Amino acid sequence: FKVCRLPNAPPKVDPTSVALLLPKAGSVTAFVEPTADGSCILFAGRSETDDDPVLNPSSNLTATVEALETRFPLLEGCDFQDMAKQLSTQKGGAASSVKCNVYHCEGTALVGDAAHATGGVSGQGVNSALLDSKALA
Repeated sequence: FKVCRLPNAPPKVDPTSVALLLPKAGSVTAFVEPTADGSCILFAGRSETDDDPVLNPSSNLTATVEALETRFPLLEGCDFQDMAKQLSTQKGGAASSVKCNVYHCEGTALVGDAAHATGGVSGQGVNSALLDSKALA
């Protein structure tokens, strides 16, 4: 995954909530999260070794700008050139995984962040804890 910071929320996205943007093409998805000073976009894909221009931009940023514009129309109005520059300066990150020997013991169960690796988007840990609790009830 890689992250871009924007001074404002994209005009076509609700600035008060997290939005999942599915691409028109390709395997990279985007999560737009509001922040105190604008918004943050997390781009997540399948493989860091992939030749995808969003997660692995070349020195020529034109392909990255074109990929962002065509794949994510809801980001229209954003500075795609700046986003491409931000993506080109980052090494891709990888999501972690949680592996426990035991997830429950004597009526107690691990839920939420303790049992799942989450990407850090607002509320994912508590949301998974609530869903886990519902499934166990």
